Amino acid sequence: MDQKWAAHRGDWFPVPPQQTDSYPAPPAIRDKAAEAKLKSRFSQTWPLRKAGDWSGLYDFADPRDRDAVPLTEFADSEGLFAYRSQDLKWVEVIGDKGKVRVVYVHTVTDPSLTKLPPREAEITENWIKVNNEWYRDLK
Repeated sequence: MDQKWAAHRGDWFPVPPQQTDSYPAPPAIRDKAAEAKLKSRFSQTWPLRKAGDWSGLYDFADPRDRDAVPLTEFADSEGLFAYRSQDLKWVEVIGDKGKVRVVYVHTVTDPSLTKLPPREAEITENWIKVNNEWYRDLK
């Protein structure tokens, strides 16, 4: 794949290999129209995540992953955190695969750790188009 580059204070630098997941692919190979659709689909998940509606959020999971990741396991994993805010960094679509880079601010839900301050976690969620609809890829 092409070398990724990033701008810093007006100058461009190659992205170190260990940081390439933090940056999207070059614009020339991405599908901007599909990225707008994925961004819209992703934005529908935020109210569910913030409300802790794991069943509703599970509806956005790739249906083909549901045998391997049942709702109870999904809810247990997602329910480890109470989500406070999110900051969408970028969306990337190449073919039927998408990535959403987002920063979540969350607190731990474990009662013994509730005094911990909120933390930021920057992650890349993988998404996949199935039957012309975007779903979060759980595998």
